[in-house]
Amino acid sequence: MKFWILILLTASLFVISCGKKTVPTATPSNHKSHPMIPSNTPKKDTVKVAEKKVEMEANEPVSDTVPPAMVYSKVFTVVDSHGRLLMSQDKKPGDVNPDWGALNNIRSFTPNQAQTLASRFKSVPPRVIYVPAEFAKKGRKGKYYIYSKRFWYWQKSDGLFYLDTNYYQ
Repeated sequence: MKFWILILLTASLFVISCGKKTVPTATPSNHKSHPMIPSNTPKKDTVKVAEKKVEMEANEPVSDTVPPAMVYSKVFTVVDSHGRLLMSQDKKPGDVNPDWGALNNIRSFTPNQAQTLASRFKSVPPRVIYVPAEFAKKGRKGKYYIYSKRFWYWQKSDGLFYLDTNYYQ
């Protein structure tokens, strides 16, 4: 008798658990994520350093003056996710000294890396960025910056910030 009750209870539990399958409905999202593409519209993110005017007498030789270095007040992309160099040599900030050959040789993300980054983080970050000194934070491993509240960038010896390799390797 106990045996039949146990079998009947197990069978009814099986039928009840498998009888109704509910699939949760996906909530519609109004947030559309667009890929991060550098815009070509000029933004006012530079500050010109004021030059000191020097009065010269007529007999003094004229010396060549170096134009003042650009001082940037915003974070901007140096090498984007496609490996394109977006900073020119004449517009570089004064506190960085990049190796232009190495920056030109930075490759884009592979299709698998880009797809993984896009699916995990909803965007593909740039490879190299410039960060003004007031935005950089200092940690045990060196100076870092958190880009878009998701991506960690570490400063190298040339003064630019490079994407942490944990994201794409």
